[in-house]
Amino acid sequence: MTYTEQVLRALKENSTALIEDGLILAERHRYSRAYMCFQAAIDEMNEYLAIDRAEKEAPINWPAIDVALLNDHTVLEKDTVIEQALVRLIKQRAFQGEEVETLPPFIQAIDAFKRLINGDEQVLVEALDEPLQHVMFEEMADIHALMVQRNELRQAVLHVQITNDRCYHPEATITKELMVEIGMAALANQLMLNY
Repeated sequence: MTYTEQVLRALKENSTALIEDGLILAERHRYSRAYMCFQAAIDEMNEYLAIDRAEKEAPINWPAIDVALLNDHTVLEKDTVIEQALVRLIKQRAFQGEEVETLPPFIQAIDAFKRLINGDEQVLVEALDEPLQHVMFEEMADIHALMVQRNELRQAVLHVQITNDRCYHPEATITKELMVEIGMAALANQLMLNY
């Protein structure tokens, strides 16, 4: 196994474990900690996708790589656009525009979608075309706001935020709705790793 394969395997295994932990924490109403697990899983999957894309172009020369850049977990626009298009697609198919309030129905919707595409990447690409166009042309301001929000919430997810006149507990900052949104994003990203 090459070093790149080892890295990709470790990233995939860790992202899967983080999602599993996030789901357990969500069931226990520990929303800020679940949010943290889902955000960390997305970070790992974004690294996976970036390394996989680079490796497909040319073998990575690891000694020459600035690994500090790989460990910068700033939310990436390209991956966020694809992720949000996939979330939109699954929500449209399974929920006909209704809001998703918990993660188990979304997991069931992803499982149904996996059965529908049956491992065929072309079917996935075709299904993603309209939602991707919509996100890219109609919702880019929302994508940018989402990226800023995720980067800001990363600071508030585990630690009490202290200002000169107030303190904010993570559980007061990370709502159930925010946790469900990022949980859906993590689950959509996980689906993308298989294609």
